[in-house]
Amino acid sequence: MVYTLNDTPVPQEPAKPSNVWKEKVPIVIDMGSHETRIGMADQSKPAHVFTSRTAKYRDRKNNKNITAAGNDVLLDPIAKQNSKSPYDGLFLVNWDSVEQLLDYSFHLLGVKSKGRVKNPIIINEQFAVPKMPRRTLCELLFEAYGVPAVGFGVDALFAYHKNSKPSQAGVIVHGGAEATFIVPILPGGEPDLTNAKRINWGGRHAAEFMQSLLALKYPLFPTRVKVSEAEMLIKEHCYVSQDYQNELEHYLDLDGLEGRERIVQAPIVTLGNEKTEQELEAIAERRKESGRRLQERTAKIRAEKLAQQQRDLEILENLRETEDENEIRKNGFESLKSLDCVIKKLQIAVARAQGEEVDEEEEEPPVLPLVDVPDEQLDPETLKEKRRQKLIKASYDARQKAKQEKREAAAAAAEAIAKDDEWRTNNFDEWVAAKRHELKILQQAARDREKLRQELSDRKSLASQMRMKSIAELAGEGGARKRRKKNDDGEDDGFGANDDDWQVYIRKEDGEDSDAEQEQERISELQRVLLEHDPDFTTADLFGEKIDWRHSIVHKFLYGAHELDPENHEQAYQLNLNIERIRVPEVLFQPDIAGVDQAGVTEIVTAMLVSRYPKDVGENMAKNVIVSGGLANYRGFAERLHSELQRNLPSGTELNVRKAENPDVDAWCGMASWAKEPVLISKSEYQKHGAEYFKKHNCSNV
Repeated sequence: MVYTLNDTPVPQEPAKPSNVWKEKVPIVIDMGSHETRIGMADQSKPAHVFTSRTAKYRDRKNNKNITAAGNDVLLDPIAKQNSKSPYDGLFLVNWDSVEQLLDYSFHLLGVKSKGRVKNPIIINEQFAVPKMPRRTLCELLFEAYGVPAVGFGVDALFAYHKNSKPSQAGVIVHGGAEATFIVPILPGGEPDLTNAKRINWGGRHAAEFMQSLLALKYPLFPTRVKVSEAEMLIKEHCYVSQDYQNELEHYLDLDGLEGRERIVQAPIVTLGNEKTEQELEAIAERRKESGRRLQERTAKIRAEKLAQQQRDLEILENLRETEDENEIRKNGFESLKSLDCVIKKLQIAVARAQGEEVDEEEEEPPVLPLVDVPDEQLDPETLKEKRRQKLIKASYDARQKAKQEKREAAAAAAEAIAKDDEWRTNNFDEWVAAKRHELKILQQAARDREKLRQELSDRKSLASQMRMKSIAELAGEGGARKRRKKNDDGEDDGFGANDDDWQVYIRKEDGEDSDAEQEQERISELQRVLLEHDPDFTTADLFGEKIDWRHSIVHKFLYGAHELDPENHEQAYQLNLNIERIRVPEVLFQPDIAGVDQAGVTEIVTAMLVSRYPKDVGENMAKNVIVSGGLANYRGFAERLHSELQRNLPSGTELNVRKAENPDVDAWCGMASWAKEPVLISKSEYQKHGAEYFKKHNCSNV
């Protein structure tokens, strides 16, 4: 099955006010770094959920300033590109964005009070928030909006009390966009914030991790996977493995891989208009016609060249028949013999152009009378002629030697082929076994050579260091003359000025390249004869030609349990999710996978239940471990945490790990429930005690 690469849903039109506002009913605002949830305290769920981003830019076309907030930012690509978050990490820092989000929230709720907001505000804050963000938020709500009272609390604690009985002990594991918090709750319902822990890993980090894994896996992928798309991949396809190490080892096994993998189709980008079938056929026909015209033009050129050679040959043959030395010299030939040489070459060229086989005649030895004459008997002019004749003789001898070696090699090759044919005819099984054995040895040598070449590309590898050591030893074999050092007078000995000095550095590489070429030629020859004569040897056995993808772990990692079709345009835009499905969620249990130097969730919760408190307190807390926030949506997270804690806790400990009823909105619902008996800071208390005044309760930061 092929899935679609989805992005964050984009609204079709601006959000409309819901008009759920009621006078004097507290307004509940859960402003997270990823999403904001708003509603009235008497509602069972948030009235609006929107992204926590704002945008402000100038529309140059219409010459006006545009301000957008929440989901309205997603409607305009320019607004989305210029959007900002009120958060920097865990804390509020961009107060213009905060004010825009509050305006947007009150507008969607339909607040109708004039001049100010007459409803109490319940709003969340992060663990261990500094005084400055809370003070600034108090000033904004009391001074700018004129609210009568404000209540602050931590969203993780609100989520815990929504899913637990009042005063019940337990542990809340709450995952947000920027971090994951683990908070112990003591008997009586009071949080022990001194022993609370934070893992610097949240939904945003997971999405970026997925994005980086896919970028490394498919570096040449036609389109770039956005963070929002990676977030949807995690939400739709990832799950928590119950036995990560064992499942990782067998994840790419071909048996069952098709059921474990997820093929995700990205949007196909086409450049220009796609051609119809008729247009493609017309293009192919034009290419054939162009090739035919090119062949005709080439044939015409060859015919013209052959005709010219025949005319030249006829003219020279007529000149040869005259045997007039003066006429021959007038036409640029030194002698009758040189004319014969030119005629002979033209005859061979014409015969070859006409497709005839030409047997090269033996070259007549040159007449060189001065070669054996002693120098003392020659004057300067004849000495010069003697040197020229010696060069001619050396060239002639070299050609004759090369021809002789060529004839001997051809004879030896013919003899070897005859012996090989006789061996194949008389004992076919032995011949096939020998050829296959030789091919196997050569293929292994080629693989070893390629592996060594890859290792040598890394200058820090052992192979690279040993190679440099060998080069240094070769450079030292030439004695002191070859070493670049100063002599007794302090002058440089000049090593390197001569090109021959540097041959020591390339001598070894040249030999290796030559060996590799000879091996490859022999491999190709063996494969050719085996394909021709061995019925069991097929193209699938060819070295370097085709690899059975079923035996390639790299192929299964990149393309899954399917053969890659290079001509399939859709496959070029497909992502194959396999190991990533369990690797991304596993970071919560093993943060070092993503380079986070912290303990995992299981280790932290185990330490809280076993080491931090008396045995009876720890046992009470173990009965109520709640998982909330975005991470609770990982399939199998609560089950994995339960199984690992069960192994770590003392035998007989009663353990209950459960997922929150509605992990995404339980923090807001907990705030709405808490608003029935809130602990608020009134405006008069704010004016009397200042913006840093704070009241303690069972969901507060103190």
